[in-house]
Amino acid sequence: MLRSLIRRVVKRRHFWREAGFDELTELYISMSLRSVAIGSINVFVPVYLHGLGYSIMEILTAYAYFATAQALATFVSARIVALVGPKHTIILSYAVQLVSMLLFLTQPTHRWPLVVLGAAWGIASSLFIVAYHVDFSKVKHPDHCGKEVGYMQIMQKVGLTIGPLLGGVVATLCGARYTFMVAAILLLLGMLPLLQTAEPVRLHQRLKLRSFRVDGLLRGYISYAAFATEDMLTKSLWPLLVGVFVLTGGVYLKLGLLSAASIIVSIGVTYAVGKLVDRTQGRLLLRFSAILNAMLHILRPLVNNFAQIIGVNVVGDALRVGITLPYTKGVYATADDLSSRRIVYVASMEFFGNTARATVAWLLVLAGGLMSDYAIVATGFVLAGILSLIVTQERYRGIS
Repeated sequence: MLRSLIRRVVKRRHFWREAGFDELTELYISMSLRSVAIGSINVFVPVYLHGLGYSIMEILTAYAYFATAQALATFVSARIVALVGPKHTIILSYAVQLVSMLLFLTQPTHRWPLVVLGAAWGIASSLFIVAYHVDFSKVKHPDHCGKEVGYMQIMQKVGLTIGPLLGGVVATLCGARYTFMVAAILLLLGMLPLLQTAEPVRLHQRLKLRSFRVDGLLRGYISYAAFATEDMLTKSLWPLLVGVFVLTGGVYLKLGLLSAASIIVSIGVTYAVGKLVDRTQGRLLLRFSAILNAMLHILRPLVNNFAQIIGVNVVGDALRVGITLPYTKGVYATADDLSSRRIVYVASMEFFGNTARATVAWLLVLAGGLMSDYAIVATGFVLAGILSLIVTQERYRGIS
């Protein structure tokens, strides 16, 4: 039923994709299910760990382990993609993510070391992101990339709308740990669509890392490192700020409602932005959104009531769309230019991004001994604002 619906909605607008549409459909469906699964837990992870008695610094340490594992696993993930293909690597990432969810589920009773939690989570993320970018950059249409990234974002956001609501209800009624059980079931379902067609790339490739030239790519690497790190800071610090310092009572349900409400608004924005990106306003939109996003980050630590949180959530999600769609199109256009080295290029981008994430996360952990918990969170948002401005230094050919 879901597959049929996606076909009717997207195929009508993409008649030029007749021959290869099945691959894109599978990716849309699998990403939707994954988004529901991840959306049902991600926003709650910092609050969940805090509820188990972990300090703000310990939670940031878990994120530092996560980012470090993600960086270390990047080129291993790329080699797996080259060997078995991106779709089988995505399935493997789901399997590792299931292990990660089981660790979180049993954390109240087993008290796994934070390095174990972070490592499993980071490895799963690395496998997925490298494989996903290789897969989507290969099967998307070069002339309509903005729309297709937009449709993918919409499918993800539908899942991310349902996920926090589902997770909030489950956490409120049954306990936060059971959200990981629900997410695990959804991830299992997300594996099934990926088995319907062949891999989109040649298998058993050998990666030639030493001969890969980075001439002309350094500016993109720096920009992508800022893009990835700003995203991590927002997704980790915002739930902490709201759930620990602002909201009182019914935190899980309120966080779920907040996330769902802002994502619903951003779905409409995504559809409009996807069209703009395929025309000539992509770079202007990216810079405008990134500058406003930087200003918003500076204001985040000042929120002190539910209405302000809703406003920041809605505006922040809309601005994120304005950054992500044109930026992703630029990265994919460069991947097309380097099609014979697509996997190496994607892996090198992720390595720069993940290394920057890990560096910033560990710096915040080290600064924890000098500042209060609130000051650390506020400092993180100032860094996020600076990073948002650095994103605008990209010069991707594919962004018009």
